[in-house]
Amino acid sequence: MSWRTIDESDLASALSQREIDVFRRDGAVDGSDPVDRLLASTAGFVRAYIASNGSVRLAPDPRSLPDALIGPAMALAAYDVLKRFPVEVGQDRKAARDEAMRILDLVREAKLNVESYGASDAAQTGGSAVEVVTSSRHRATTAAMEGW
Repeated sequence: MSWRTIDESDLASALSQREIDVFRRDGAVDGSDPVDRLLASTAGFVRAYIASNGSVRLAPDPRSLPDALIGPAMALAAYDVLKRFPVEVGQDRKAARDEAMRILDLVREAKLNVESYGASDAAQTGGSAVEVVTSSRHRATTAAMEGW
């Protein structure tokens, strides 16, 4: 598991290209790309939940998320897109949003572990987190300590 920057292809896993195109066409008021703004705000929202956990180091890129949370993040983004249209959001999309929020709550409460940015593969696979170092030089013995 690693962290990566989310992009439009991630959003396309939760929305059809037609839905993305309509959102892009109808959502731009100031000339900026509404998809780009949506991805940035979604990443910020998810990162706030991760940060509230207190034990996870965030990636320096503000649009980076851990792989395990990209799916839930895109479910939230998809719901945000769909609720802007004058149609009822389907139960499957609402359920996906609710499940995403449940996952983020577990992350915030530290009941679901998320990999810190830059964590080693050994830490993720249950490898040793402590390296034991031994040395046979300079042993303290009673003979060597005599006279101290």
